Amino acid sequence: MRAGRHILHHGPTGTGKSFVWELAMRELDPAFDPDTYPYFVHGSAGLEDIDLIGNYVLHADGTRSWTDGPLVRAMKDGKRLKVEELNRMSPAHLNVLLGAMDFGRITLARYDGQVVVAADGFAVDAMANIGLEYTGTEEIDPAVMRRFHVKVEYSFLSPVEEVALLRTRTGVAQRDADILVRIANSIRDAYRSGAGIDVDLYVSPA
Repeated sequence: MRAGRHILHHGPTGTGKSFVWELAMRELDPAFDPDTYPYFVHGSAGLEDIDLIGNYVLHADGTRSWTDGPLVRAMKDGKRLKVEELNRMSPAHLNVLLGAMDFGRITLARYDGQVVVAADGFAVDAMANIGLEYTGTEEIDPAVMRRFHVKVEYSFLSPVEEVALLRTRTGVAQRDADILVRIANSIRDAYRSGAGIDVDLYVSPA
């Protein structure tokens, strides 16, 4: 990230992609706050232009003014743009994003053809849940994958590793950790297969 590279984080949901990204951002800037970070896009088929590049806003007096979207703000300010659900974005918006990544510039056709040139420091951090179980997602085109200098693949820990992590982070008893991890893996397996699941949960009173 310090080198200004575009990075793709991909893998099943719940494997810590955003958590790792936030840790890395805090390494770059200890004052980083994910709740107020303005350079953020959540990909979806219903994403509007204003949610990515910007658009005109109509005021009560009948006048209108242009408002930059998060991509344009990140380019102008030289910041890292976080894109959640990259593979839910429409082809049109994806092409705009790729233009910014490839050439460091985009043309705002709706805003008098203004050309936005990325300042030093601009880069894209994208998250993607890849797999047939994720409804509404698309497989990422190899041409898109090539735009990312670094690709980080995530997966779930083994049951033994997950139990150890759970005990370290929460202090729960071994028996309860074993039960919780077993339930979690049953839910994941059912989710991947599209099946329902009935879970009888026993929690130790200790």
